[in-house]
Parts: sequence; structure tokens; C-alpha cells
Amino acid sequence: MKLSVITINYNNLEGLTRTCESVTSQSSREFEWIVIDGGSTDGGKEYLETLDLKPDYWCSERDNGIYSAMNKGIDMAHGEYMLFLNSGDMLASPDILQKALPHLHDADIIYGNALFCKPKKERLVSYPETFTLYHLWKGFTPCHQATFIKSELLKGDGRYDEHYKIVADYKKWLEWKLNGCEFKHLPLTICRYMLDGISTRQKTLHQQEHDSVIDELFSPIIKEQMEYIEWLKTGKGKNKKEHDGYTKVITPLYIICWRAINSFIKKKNKT
Repeated sequence: MKLSVITINYNNLEGLTRTCESVTSQSSREFEWIVIDGGSTDGGKEYLETLDLKPDYWCSERDNGIYSAMNKGIDMAHGEYMLFLNSGDMLASPDILQKALPHLHDADIIYGNALFCKPKKERLVSYPETFTLYHLWKGFTPCHQATFIKSELLKGDGRYDEHYKIVADYKKWLEWKLNGCEFKHLPLTICRYMLDGISTRQKTLHQQEHDSVIDELFSPIIKEQMEYIEWLKTGKGKNKKEHDGYTKVITPLYIICWRAINSFIKKKNKT
């Protein structure tokens, strides 16, 4: 099995319906689909029971949050790669998985582009060909719902850190980059990502957890280098001496005097 698509949901029946319709309408079924519901009380379980094209595996039971549910999905997955498409998010088109599947080989993380959607507005985010450590340090990461992650990176000890409520996936991006994993860009628009998730609603907690991850993973010397790159990109030459150092030639006074006298004599002789 090449791909496992994992959907997590909790009390988001409207979003779950959109996601399920998106997955079941795919022109290719060369993937397994796993749905982890956290024991929803808004009819999510009943909706899953009525689907004509049901997930390959699904459950509806209490869990300990987003990453607990994602880890449960990881444990059940058999695909070589995983794609997390949470309730509310949709695949970009009915044939997008058919287009993407032939490209899922070799690289550890294969990331596509994404449509970021609000009720009356959407924007296409086209990601760079190369994701640098600086990109990730700044918080610019691949869109999770547009990224195919090699399963061996997530199985066993690679599972998401449930200590974090919002940024355990961000921590993984950094760990994978620091460990030398290969990131590869796939120039396809993979998903429609809805901007109504917890990370967009709880900005204070998101920033706190982001800073905690940076402190956990980055040594002082790496932080120093990232901050210096930031200055190079945004400093516009301000305080250059303090940042880059400079060279100043200090000539002894007697040399200055000798040069002045020698220059005076040469001018005198010319006249």
C-alpha cells in the first residue's frame, strides 16, 4: 500500500461531511482511508455508519486531543506514506491523489501546494523548491494537509509529542530537518485547507508552544545563526559594524609625521 489518508474529527459534523465527500469522490482508490473520531456527540459516528463508501478503518471513541488521535491513526496505517486530512479540509480536486501517487517514492517528506480558505476568500500558497532550516525557524512550514510523510518517520518512537496541544507537527518538521531528512517539492495543489483550526484560533498558546519547541531543539549557536540570517534579510545595513565587525588601520604617530614631512619636502623640491 503506497498511501494512508488519515482524518481526525471531533464534534465537527459539517467539516467531516466535506472531508468525507472529498475523499470518497477521488478517481483513484489506490490508498487506504482511516478516520479517527474522538467520540463526537454531534452525529459524527452516525454519519460514518451511513457512508456507502466507508473508511478502511474508523473508530469513534474518546482520545486525549489532536495528536492523540493522529497517533492512533498512525498506529493503524499500513501505507508507505501518510497524508493527514483533518475534518473540514478537502482534497483540491477529484483526481489529485491519482496525480500525486506516482510521485511518492524516495524522499522522506513530499510537500505540495495548498489553497488556504476562508468563507469568502482563498489564496494559493506555492511552497519553495527547497525548505531551509531558516524557513522552519520562522514558522514557515509545509501545509500538513498537503504533505506526504514517509510512514517510517512516524511509526514507533516517531509519533507526535502529545505534550504539545498545537505545535507537535511543527516540532516534527524541525526534528526531520535537523536529522537530515529529505524534503521534496511536488508542484501540485493538493488540498483546500480551512483556516478555522485550533492553531488559528488560539494564537497565544500557539506562540508559547512555538517558543518552547525552539528552546527544546535549538542550541544557542543555532539560534544565534538563525537570528543573524534574520538580520541579514531584514536589517538593511543598520548597525553593520556591530553585527559584522570591521577593520580599522591604526598608523603610529611617528609614521604619520614622517609621511607628512616627506610629502612637504617633495612639494618643496618641485617648486
